[in-house]
Amino acid sequence: MGDRQVCLAAGMDDYISKPIQLQELAQALSKCPPQRNSEFTSIKQQEEVMHRELQPSSNLLQSGQKQTLKSAKILPSLQLILRGDRVAFAELIECCLTETARLVQHISTAIATQDIQTIWQTAHKLKSSTASIGAIALAQLCKVLEVQARSSNLQNNLELLSLLYQEYEQVKTALEKELAKEAP
Repeated sequence: MGDRQVCLAAGMDDYISKPIQLQELAQALSKCPPQRNSEFTSIKQQEEVMHRELQPSSNLLQSGQKQTLKSAKILPSLQLILRGDRVAFAELIECCLTETARLVQHISTAIATQDIQTIWQTAHKLKSSTASIGAIALAQLCKVLEVQARSSNLQNNLELLSLLYQEYEQVKTALEKELAKEAP
């Protein structure tokens, strides 16, 4: 029995697999009364834009792209999905901060030990979670790390790790600013 079947059998109303897609989350939440479906009309468009933006440029290392956090669209969408629940939104940001720090550290350790499988698996997880909050540049770096590790290519990993740390710090700062806005 798969995860979905186990959860539904346990009494859950629905199930969403990781990585969570905004459209799937919106669809699941739209089943919860009361719900105004018109609130979610732009989420599919945002998801399509995010997918296009996740395609890393061929010169990611040289480009110095500054797309740290496209919070102008993504974070308000998450607030909308959470129906304005400020506590849940703050918890979501805190979870992102904690999990992102943990995954960045795992990537760093895996690069230091040249653990190729852990590099690509952790980079994949971090790519998905950072893309879902609009941290496109960080997600792109993770995608490059994932692709290189899957092909057993450790070239530029230290340089990529340095960029990963820099971008992570910018995303962390942006999320902390959002979190400060939610403080009473």
